[in-house]
Amino acid sequence: WPLRPPTICPPGAQPVAHHAGATGLLVLHGFTGSPWEVRPLCDAAIARGWSVACPVLPGPAPTVHALDHVRWADWLAAAQLAHQWLAKRCDTVHLAGFSMGALLATLVAERAPPASGRRLALLAPAFALGLPQTLALRALGAVGWHRVLGKADPRLPDGQRPPCYHAVPVAGTLQFLALLGHVTAQPRALAGAVWTLHGTRDRTIDAQLARKAVAHTLGDRVAHRTIDGGHLLLRDTCAAQAIALTMAFLDGRAGAGR
Repeated sequence: WPLRPPTICPPGAQPVAHHAGATGLLVLHGFTGSPWEVRPLCDAAIARGWSVACPVLPGPAPTVHALDHVRWADWLAAAQLAHQWLAKRCDTVHLAGFSMGALLATLVAERAPPASGRRLALLAPAFALGLPQTLALRALGAVGWHRVLGKADPRLPDGQRPPCYHAVPVAGTLQFLALLGHVTAQPRALAGAVWTLHGTRDRTIDAQLARKAVAHTLGDRVAHRTIDGGHLLLRDTCAAQAIALTMAFLDGRAGAGR
């Protein structure tokens, strides 16, 4: 059950399951990440009186090789279960996905029953990788010599360290690429407003490539916004601005911008 903490869960990486008001928000974290990287947005929604669900996507364990046996369909199933938990308790359920979580949030929104007023926020959406990155990862997966790749910790204010994997599993990365390919393989018509937020200093997901891929997949009605920040928008120096802009969009207030 994705809204219960795993048997082994680092401090700060626990899932969120908060039942409050009739407005709900599903928040999905990224690849090799945890709810820690999106918890500030969860807290802001809870402070607004909303119900919030942020699952732990399948794969967390003491070693990075736990992701060797996970398929992208497992991540999607966990996201859908969390969405169902909210839908049973709320009149409207908004969605926010960070990085790979943006791909999952798109599929959840597409497959869920139409809902009046639903909004979808895609934060640093991992809708595209550079061609050299993609080719290198596919080659490593095909050769099978490497099981993990090094992963440098991002530079975050106040000495924050993400409680997540500090390496990237090749097998898991191939599942991420399969998910990316599935989502972007065809145009997808989503009900409700869609908005993206990307950091201009993001070295993980290129803002321009992602924007073009989102537009190709979801159409030109998507609103886009960039701010001065890195990949971990909700933990970087731009966090307060990112949270305020995202909540303004989800709440339907002016200020999110285009």
